[in-house]
Order: sequence, then C-alpha cells, then structure tokens
Amino acid sequence: MDNLVRHAERLVIMTAGWPGQGGLGHINCRPKADWIGMFTGRGWTRRERVEAEILTAWEPLDAAVYMTRNLMVFEMNTTDDGECR
Repeated sequence: MDNLVRHAERLVIMTAGWPGQGGLGHINCRPKADWIGMFTGRGWTRRERVEAEILTAWEPLDAAVYMTRNLMVFEMNTTDDGECR
C-alpha cells in the first residue's frame, strides 16, 4: 500500500477482489471499506463521482461484475499550493 501511494502522482484507479470472490489467483481480498480506510489513512480521498463516470462509460461495454463492483478511485489530498499533505 505504501509503495502504491508513494509512486502515484495524483490518482489511483483500482479494483480489488472482495472476500469470497470467485476466480483464481486472488490475493489480499478485502472488503471495500478496508481499502478506503487504508487510503484515507494515508491522506487520500475517495472520488465516488469519478467512479460513477467510469461506470457509466463501461455500461455499453457490459463490463464484468467484478470490475464494476470493485472499482475505486482515490485522489491525493493537496494543499492550496499543490503540495501533498
């Protein structure tokens, strides 16, 4: 998690498997609330409006439920001068 936010410039767009999600090779499956807490605890804000825009764009593509259910977008909190907080 620290590595991910350290290398992101402004946004993180991600999906993560939920506990019990089917499929092979899933590691670190967690509820969305866990991921949200890990990001907000590191100074990031969830951008649900951006998530909704992405989901709207995916609608005609008939995206898989695991993609639509797991999508999360986070933005780095910054100060008024653009520096990270």
